[in-house]
Amino acid sequence: MKTTTFKSAVLFLGAMMLPISTSFMGVDVVSDALAAGNDTAQINVSANIPAKCNFTGGTIAPIAFGEYDPVGTNASTPLDQTGDFQVRCNKNTNATLALDDGLNASGGVRRMNDSVSGDFLNYALFQDAGRSIAWGSSIGVDTKAYVATTSSFSTQTIYGRIPAGQDAAAVGSYVDTVTITVSF
Repeated sequence: MKTTTFKSAVLFLGAMMLPISTSFMGVDVVSDALAAGNDTAQINVSANIPAKCNFTGGTIAPIAFGEYDPVGTNASTPLDQTGDFQVRCNKNTNATLALDDGLNASGGVRRMNDSVSGDFLNYALFQDAGRSIAWGSSIGVDTKAYVATTSSFSTQTIYGRIPAGQDAAAVGSYVDTVTITVSF
């Protein structure tokens, strides 16, 4: 047989008995008899989500052109390759994606450098597969506008091209580093 205990405390005020609190099944209940009234108030709750973007946690796939043969295939045909990066922005953030000219640019032309020979190999970066829209760092001129429709990572493809016929460059390994900037 299960037993339930009911406890009650009582306040005596002259000839009146008023319950103060009651405990039933381990739960304390305060009597409404002690409340003289009530009032309500409201509190505002707010938060702001700022326009913000970053590359943290995303991937960056390099533009690895592979072999460039200036006296064979690439004497008359450019060498094309792609790379990509991921950017993540808060939803509805308007951003601008920019690529600088790299470490070896001269006269607005991007160049890879071979550290042994000191020679350079020109290349260009584009926003589109047709390689007709240059991708640079002049806002409103050659940067890429981006509007985040979600807060998920967005993969942005960079279309690279080494122009044909650069036969003055010596045998070697050519490299450059381009900085990607997101402004919001």
